[in-house]
Amino acid sequence: MTRSRRFGSDVPFMAWFRDNERLPSNGRDCGIAATDVDLYVHRFLCRVGSEGTRDAQGIMMIEVKTREGEVGDSQRDTLWKIHVMSVGFNEQICVRHFGVSVLRMVGVDPSDTEMLGWGRFDRTGKLNYKSIDVDMLERLVRFEVDPDNLNRPPLVGVTRSGTIVTNADEENPRNGPKDVT
Repeated sequence: MTRSRRFGSDVPFMAWFRDNERLPSNGRDCGIAATDVDLYVHRFLCRVGSEGTRDAQGIMMIEVKTREGEVGDSQRDTLWKIHVMSVGFNEQICVRHFGVSVLRMVGVDPSDTEMLGWGRFDRTGKLNYKSIDVDMLERLVRFEVDPDNLNRPPLVGVTRSGTIVTNADEENPRNGPKDVT
């Protein structure tokens, strides 16, 4: 189970996630921190002269804290990793970003839905869904299977040089080459 919310209440999916014993925040073989995303702002159109263009776009994630709330240590660590991957600095941190996934379900959490839809983007921006069950969702969240092809662990380990060793293959060229050092 992951840590409970400090304030307020979870939406049903996050309550299911936090109560799930297969998704521990400090297990022997898997540690998962879960934080919701408050807001993504996407500026898709900028003025150049008298015309609007989509050639230059901006995107930013904003974490909202109300009532003088503070960012806790676990959330700060997660937000820092997202920030580092986004702006591209601090070579000492070795994190692989797995992109964006969309989870669709009939009910309000996986426990009341037989089949789930796992959506991933292709290279053209089309969102493609595959049917998964709760066990596969748990395996995806634990990074035990690749989010694109639903097989093979996406992370194998980290070398002494700090390079993430992945199971790159032709189905998922975005992973890049395997580290052979």
